[in-house]
Formats: sequence, structure tokens, C-alpha cells
Amino acid sequence: MSWLIYAAVALPLAMAVLVLLGGRRSMLDEIAASLASAGVLAIGITLAVYTQRHGVLVAADGWFRVDALSAFVLITIAGGALAAQLYAVGAFEPAERGTGIDPDAGQKFRFLGQLFLSSLAVMVMAGNLGGLWIALEGTLLTSALLVGFNRRTSSLEAAWKYVIIGTVGLGLALFGTVLLYVAAHSAGADGLDALRWQHAIAGVLDVRLVKIGFVFALVGFGTLAGLAPMHLWRPDAFRAAPTPVSALLAGCLAPASLYAVFRLHHVAAQSIGPALPSMLLRGFGLTSLVVAALFVLVQRDLKRLLAFSSIEQAGFAVLGVGFGGRLAVTGAILHLLSHSMAIVLSYLVAGDLEARYRTRNMLRIRGALTAAPGSARVLVVATAAVVGVPPFLTFSSRFLIIYGGVERGHPVEACLALALSAVVLSSFARFVGAMTLGEPAPSRRPDGRFRWGASTLTMVALGALALLLGIALPGPLRALFGAAADALGVV
Repeated sequence: MSWLIYAAVALPLAMAVLVLLGGRRSMLDEIAASLASAGVLAIGITLAVYTQRHGVLVAADGWFRVDALSAFVLITIAGGALAAQLYAVGAFEPAERGTGIDPDAGQKFRFLGQLFLSSLAVMVMAGNLGGLWIALEGTLLTSALLVGFNRRTSSLEAAWKYVIIGTVGLGLALFGTVLLYVAAHSAGADGLDALRWQHAIAGVLDVRLVKIGFVFALVGFGTLAGLAPMHLWRPDAFRAAPTPVSALLAGCLAPASLYAVFRLHHVAAQSIGPALPSMLLRGFGLTSLVVAALFVLVQRDLKRLLAFSSIEQAGFAVLGVGFGGRLAVTGAILHLLSHSMAIVLSYLVAGDLEARYRTRNMLRIRGALTAAPGSARVLVVATAAVVGVPPFLTFSSRFLIIYGGVERGHPVEACLALALSAVVLSSFARFVGAMTLGEPAPSRRPDGRFRWGASTLTMVALGALALLLGIALPGPLRALFGAAADALGVV
């Protein structure tokens, strides 16, 4: 079954080549990109079933290692990539007709999107810290090109800012990885073995080196995950990028980067005990929640509002791992999936509203429920999913995290997280209520037709899936969450 690991990496790469050769206006690249993402999703599901039945799957002499957590995150990122690719079918046609910026925009998106997906697949299936860091570097390069590929001034500035901050984060992560390697090498591991997960969690590493290495690596990986105060690149990048790119980054890059943080925490906790690593994760988590709660109050740009929401969600995820215990950690893992679906749906409907109103300024988007009722309803569903209104999965994941925090003896942090979440919810309710209710200004009356194309079907299907999973979570998926928590050593 190791061939599945190679296929998850090779399939997007092969499709990227096919897209590059397919020509600017060929439908072949659109079909190929969507099929490649669907293929990786199917591989992730197969690997999830295999790892639960047979245990860890190793390939390439230990360079690749897949357990239940790896398979789960692979499913999450492949699902987000598939939604973004399907939404993008035909989305760049105006540019190709000469009314946009770049006639090759659609082809570039699909080519870079497949390279991005392949890098993420390597990242979540890497069998050691070194491979994870290398894949993360490839992810940074491809995602930076995605942010700036339409060559607008704002996009180029956002991409440049992302590259600078991301490169600093990668440098810190590399330094931390080297220190962890030295600690494992000093404990008797040689060569590649010193970076493999099973040796890194052996619990016999030098405490001082692990502490220093963990701090540097956490800041580095946390930069790509969008944790505050290393989040400065995210609002600009998500705002300036085209809608499919924003959805791709929010729904795929964030879960993969948080996966790296989870793995790193497991390594440090096994070596030096959970006290320091968990305290740092709780600190970064609460900082992210505070920053998000403050900044959503003053946002005017819809995509920036969603970017700060994704910072809040990253804070919740690391807070759950920082709390520890089966409830909170399972909630953090569930949060990766629930938020990925919710934020991808939110960016897709934000792009739809932007196209209809020709603005992202929420003060100018009014009366959507009257003028564009289909889009307005999807916006309400997406907002409820993002902020964690029952019965959506985000409510379940937040509940598990907060309840798990109280159970583990952190009631103050749990209550603070709940209060900050309420601030974000009230802000979203105020903005979305204003956008959907009332009457649009005559000069800003949108195109209200709800066209049943690929983008519309993607939004409706994703919203329905988010709602159905919140109402009735299938047994196999619940079992996968438990197995993923076991992979992090939760008892």
C-alpha cells in the first residue's frame, strides 16, 4: 500500500505538467486539476482506513510515514483544494476575454495550485522533521506565487510581505529543527534516524536543546499557521489574492501548518514533559484569540474579516492541544476539518458577493437578501459555520476544546476563550446582518441572478456538507478523530 503515498504526491505533479501543456483556453486543465484534487482526497480516505486497520504505513526508507493523523489532515487539505478548484472552473474567463488582468490567470492558478497541493501532501506525510521543513519551504514558494500571480500592485505587495515574514519563520523553524536533530544525535541516533518521529519522541533527548529548539520551531511553524503575533502577512495576503487562492490558503495551508505545530508539540512533550510546550501553545492560542477579537471589530473589508476569523480558529486549535486531554485534543483535531470547510465556504461566497457588488467593502454591500437571495442565504450559512453556531461542526469542536480545558484544570483560559469567541460572533452578526438586510443603494444594486454553474454548485454542496456533518457525524469519521488523537499520544 505504500504506492498510495507516492501517488498522493505524484498525481498533482503530473496534473500540473498536464495543465502547463494544456493551453490557455483548454478545458482539459480545469478537468485535470479537479480530478487530481479528488484523487488525492480518495487516497487520503483510503490511507485513513488502512492506518486504522493496520497501523502506521512507512515508505521510502522512512522519508514518508502515514498514521491516522496524517491521513486525516491529507483528507482535509485535499477537500479544501477540490472545493477551490471546482469554484475556479470558469472563474477566470473574464480575464481571458481581455477584461481582466492576465489572460493566463486560470492556467497559472491550476498549475500553481497543483504544485501547492503536492507540497502539502509531502508535508503531512513526511516521516521526519527535516522532510516536513523542506516541504514547508516548497509550500511557501508556491503559495507566495499564488498570492501575487495576478500582478496587481496590492497582490505583489502582499506576496512580498508574505515572503519576507514567511522566510523569517522558515529560518527560525530550520534553526529549531537543527537543535532537535543535535539533541537526537547526542542521544545516539545517527543520520536520518535523528530526525524521524519515532526517535524524536523517545524521551531521552537533551532537555535544554529540546526546549530551545521547540521555541524556535514553534515560532517558525506558527508563522505559516497564522498564529498571533506572527500573523501579520495573513490579512493582506488573503485580501489581495483572488478568491480561489484565498480559499486554497485558508482551507489547506492553515490545517497543514497546524499539523506541524501539533507534531512538534508531541515531540517536545515526550522529551521534556508537557508543561512548557503546553503553556506556550496556550499562550499563542489566547494571543491569537485576543488579536482576532479586537481586529474584527473594526474591519471593513470582507476578506480581511475572514482572515482574522481564520487567526481566531488557529488560536482555538493550538489552545486545544495546549489544554491536553482526549476531549480538548480531539476537539482541536476536529477543528481542523470544521474550520477548513467553513472558511473555504466563506471565501467562496465572499468572492461571489464581490463579483455581484463590485466591492469587498462591507459598508457598501447592503440588501443582499432582497437583491441576491441565493448568495445571501449561503452567506448566512457560511457565517454560522465560521463562528460556531449549532449544529455546525465548529460548535462541536469549540465545545470540546472549552469543556476539555475546564476538565484539565484551565477554567480561566477556557472562559476567556469563550468570551472572546462571543465577541467575534457578535461582530460577524452585526456585519452580516447589515449586508443581508435592508435595501441596496441604487448605484450598488447587484446582479441578483443565481446561476447554477460550477461555483454555485460548489458553494451549495459545501454548505450542505458542513450542515449535515454537524447534525450527524458518521461513525467512521468519529473513529478517525480518536485514532488521530492517539497518534499524538493522548490518553
